[in-house]
Amino acid sequence: MRRYAEIRLLPRVQARTPHRLGLNVELQENAAATNLWDWIADSQAACLREFHPEVELRSRPFTVADAAGIADRAGFDAWRRRLLADPDACIPWDRYAFTRPVPWLGVPDEFLAKVAELGLPALLSLGYAPKQFARPLVIDVASTADPDDAGIDWGAAASAYEYYLAEIWHYAVRHAVQARHFMMLNEPCNRWGWWYLPEEFATVGSDWWTTLSWNDDLPAGQRALGERYFSLVAIQHAVLCRLARQALDDVTAVLAARGRQVQLRLSGPTDVIWEQFWSRSGRQLDACDWHHYHPDPATFRLGYRAVEAAAASLGKQTMISEFGRLSGGTPITELLFGMPQSLEVADLLMEVLALADPHGPGLGDATFYLLSFPATHRNYKQLVYGNMDTLDWSGRDRPMWGRGEAWRPTAEEQQLRWPTPAYHIFRMLARACQGGPHAVIDAGWLNPTSAAPHDIPAGLRVQVIDQGGRVVVNLLNRTAAACPGVRLDPAALGRTCACRLVRAVTVEHADRLLELLPGDGAVTLDVPAQSLVQVVFDSVAWHRAGVLRLEERTHGPGDSAALGLWQTTRLHAIATIDGVEIDASTWAVQWDSAQDQLVRAGQGGLIQRLRAVGEPVVITAAIPGVVSRTVTIR
Repeated sequence: MRRYAEIRLLPRVQARTPHRLGLNVELQENAAATNLWDWIADSQAACLREFHPEVELRSRPFTVADAAGIADRAGFDAWRRRLLADPDACIPWDRYAFTRPVPWLGVPDEFLAKVAELGLPALLSLGYAPKQFARPLVIDVASTADPDDAGIDWGAAASAYEYYLAEIWHYAVRHAVQARHFMMLNEPCNRWGWWYLPEEFATVGSDWWTTLSWNDDLPAGQRALGERYFSLVAIQHAVLCRLARQALDDVTAVLAARGRQVQLRLSGPTDVIWEQFWSRSGRQLDACDWHHYHPDPATFRLGYRAVEAAAASLGKQTMISEFGRLSGGTPITELLFGMPQSLEVADLLMEVLALADPHGPGLGDATFYLLSFPATHRNYKQLVYGNMDTLDWSGRDRPMWGRGEAWRPTAEEQQLRWPTPAYHIFRMLARACQGGPHAVIDAGWLNPTSAAPHDIPAGLRVQVIDQGGRVVVNLLNRTAAACPGVRLDPAALGRTCACRLVRAVTVEHADRLLELLPGDGAVTLDVPAQSLVQVVFDSVAWHRAGVLRLEERTHGPGDSAALGLWQTTRLHAIATIDGVEIDASTWAVQWDSAQDQLVRAGQGGLIQRLRAVGEPVVITAAIPGVVSRTVTIR
């Protein structure tokens, strides 16, 4: 008998996955002409964070003259009621750039129409800061006391409120995206120059972060100035949260009066530094939104526990709208084309999938930073790349927008084409938590065939996600040695599966289906070195598929009848099992191209032409050993 180490799946719930695992997207110019949307659909992302980095969505300012007559809270409320009487008619829409090109972003209405076409929820940033109006939001910018109504400049408040109301009404009501989740200003502590501050900060200069950091080696006066800076910003931020909450509640009330019930959510502070903001604004928010970057997954768990406790004390969810391996400018050696770097991403993602206390309010959304390049200001941390000639190859990670107008990418340069192993890892793990939140259940090691403890593989990370109809086991091996003879036994779960699937990301395989095993029972396999393997105990009897048909659904300019260079299309493999049609594309199908150097077939049905050679290429979709179907790409 072959020696093996056994992993016994156990029904004890350890954590819950996020409600949705998604992505950050940045530059989206030429929205109708790019293949970005097919890649997003292929990624299995369940939501998208939009309007990042922060941009001004007003095309002309709200002026002091616009605020005339708003001297106090009563005047503000009277002005607000006039807007709400008929928002479509009363909001000055010509003040906003929703239908106009926004530099280094795109036309918001156009790219959000593509998001709506994908059917993905959009998480929209409300990118307003006090310096967008000519007067401070609070009367005493030097005070560290929370202002009452008399301490707020209600003309300045009207500028913020109108911005919030316009964005929320437009994208929750008027636009096809039908947004339901809005976020406060991104990383408020980093927005130097966006806040009104007292005179004592005038000499700080542009190197404000170093000057105001709470580092022990700084003079005491500078450390105190840093503490004061965060307090003053948090006070203004809390007033903004109050105004954004008012706008959300007003939109909800207006729609309810029209017989339409909607639930709108607001999250913040959207920052690495969260506690100072949450303590003042948490009651106005629906989720405590945290950012975290670190190559060590353990730091995610330790940091998240504090966020979770603070949010749960108010009965609120958590959210992670940015996370990744490294923050800020990144060394070029950290590009995710390397397996070690990509497997670090796998480790972080698996940690995030298992953060939430199963008995708490839960982790709402977690969006990885970043999907694609070209982007606005990072070069070396994306999951998939377009034209690599546009990358900053100097190693200094200079923002594209900072390199001048000549570097604004064309539609051709934006066509995504080079996925990293981390991209395939993301889609594998996103697939595991689709439809969440799901229970993350326990697993235990046994060593039934050897008395040597070292026969249990060291360094193999095991995660079990119970989707109800299927149990997904993720096996991460970041080491340079394979783990032979690993047996997964689901018997303790007390349920029967119809078949078992084995998929893997390795140097050779990009989330490919390696085995389809009919029936129930344990699975024994070798886990390759530097790999992520996914074993699925599935209630769907894929081996009983009688018919497989291919259905084309593309969100870009190409299609199978005429696929141009770098254009994409998406094929869905629809299996008929016992008279019922089921989409098998991302679970039980092997996708192959007869000439993969000309036309690539991704393992979720994403098809892309790689060379400008017009000869037809045959694509095959197969449930191995059962049924297959072909299509010709021309």
